[in-house]
Amino acid sequence: MGCLLWLGAGAAPDDPLPDDPADAPDGLMDERPAGAPVVCEDTAQVPPGYVSINTHPWTKVYVDDELLGSTPLFRRALPAGVHQVRLRNDDRGIDVVDEMTIEPGRTLKMRVFLAWDVSASAELSFAAPDPAESAAACAEASLAHPAFLSVRTAPWSKVYVDGKYLGHTPLFRVPVAPGHHVLRLWRDDQKSGLNLFSRFSADEGEVVKVDLAPPSPS
Repeated sequence: MGCLLWLGAGAAPDDPLPDDPADAPDGLMDERPAGAPVVCEDTAQVPPGYVSINTHPWTKVYVDDELLGSTPLFRRALPAGVHQVRLRNDDRGIDVVDEMTIEPGRTLKMRVFLAWDVSASAELSFAAPDPAESAAACAEASLAHPAFLSVRTAPWSKVYVDGKYLGHTPLFRVPVAPGHHVLRLWRDDQKSGLNLFSRFSADEGEVVKVDLAPPSPS
């Protein structure tokens, strides 16, 4: 908070002010009249937020049409607000445009799986979730400072955190406890899914976007 103060002494009450400012003594019209209130202006700036982005396969990252770098990116500062993000890998024919919201002083983490190939197969799980765990709905985390999880998949999938069912995609800002967790995305029709090991931080958002469609037979 900054304040602008007039420190000069004003004219005496019985001294008439000139009608024409040009006739005023030097400095008189710039002085603060006696008893006038101090005027304060809010000069505080909104702090930036941060974004970390990892993609599979790697991509160049453009934010608002400016190149930010290639993935993985870690805690890059951006002005708070809504930004356009573009992910490009010309060799793989990838060109994806989306929006992200940066909150002041917070970090948004994005993990984006844009292609299904052999290098990603190590993370695929072909075991169905435990039915007993699947039946237990995960209540909203009643925490003072939870993390927030958003998940989008194509096609849609069921989402589990540590074996507990959260719902099906798309999910938006579901509160979860900070710490290390196993995130599972599951497709009943394909009898397959994806396991991701995640670390969620308090007051931070994590966005996971996955293309679960298997490659077309060649």
